[in-house]
Amino acid sequence: MVTDPDPLHMIEMAVTRRTWKEPDYVLAPQEKISVESAIRALTSEAAWQLFSEHEIGSLEPGKFADLVILDKDPREVNPDAIKEIKVSETWMDGKQVYQA
Repeated sequence: MVTDPDPLHMIEMAVTRRTWKEPDYVLAPQEKISVESAIRALTSEAAWQLFSEHEIGSLEPGKFADLVILDKDPREVNPDAIKEIKVSETWMDGKQVYQA
């Protein structure tokens, strides 16, 4: 496995460039990206890579309403704590499928 499959941890790693196997090591610090860029990488840009941007990747009329509601805003927490954010709700195709 190249990366931890937890999306919030993936965002944290992209923002901090701290690896999951060696959390005290910063890999290529000049390649750190913003939280917004990391979220786009896992949503709209990932949908584009799958040739599915017409149906997933962003919240727009006519697309599947797949989303999570988090207990904290990843843009507002310390970057080293993004992976600690809890998922409060998960929605798929506009229907709630999980609630904490």
